[in-house]
Amino acid sequence: MTSNSTSCIPIDQSSDSECFDLNSELVESQSTASRYNREESDASDPSPCRKRRKTTATEIWAYARGAHNQELERDDFGHKCWYCARCGQQCASLGRARTHMLRFHNVKVQNEALTPVQQAKKNTLDLIFGRQSQLQQGRDYEQERHLKSAINKEAFDEALAQLITVHNLPFQCVQWPALHSLLYSINYTA
Repeated sequence: MTSNSTSCIPIDQSSDSECFDLNSELVESQSTASRYNREESDASDPSPCRKRRKTTATEIWAYARGAHNQELERDDFGHKCWYCARCGQQCASLGRARTHMLRFHNVKVQNEALTPVQQAKKNTLDLIFGRQSQLQQGRDYEQERHLKSAINKEAFDEALAQLITVHNLPFQCVQWPALHSLLYSINYTA
């Protein structure tokens, strides 16, 4: 058979349970193939044995053009070549295409979906800034001004120096979180 089209024939005529792909010699169950057909009900592919991969990175492909007469549509490894619609630059990888668009055309192309790590960072920052904005809403600026004016900086420094020298504490005790929490419990503007 010299046809390039993919055709499926049942291996066992009585059970009709498996499908044989003549071109790629893949054996696959028809239940899997019918599941693929249900998932791709709008696809016009006549072959029920092959599932088409979804196109990713559609943002960068919006800046691409098709291959012209002498240009290759795919490279030696079967990957689709990206050609810049503005200048015709050919790139083998989409990362190079994004770099090209940024360097030569000053267009920053972002990925549509965030990676799980990027999404976690974004959620953490949103949570932190959300908490901070809630804290800012309940603040009384007049009360904070009075609390700040109640602190005698010179007397505090003198008392802290005496505490360190009399009790033979290390100088780094001013960086202790326990000391900070004690001072914040007394006056949170300190």
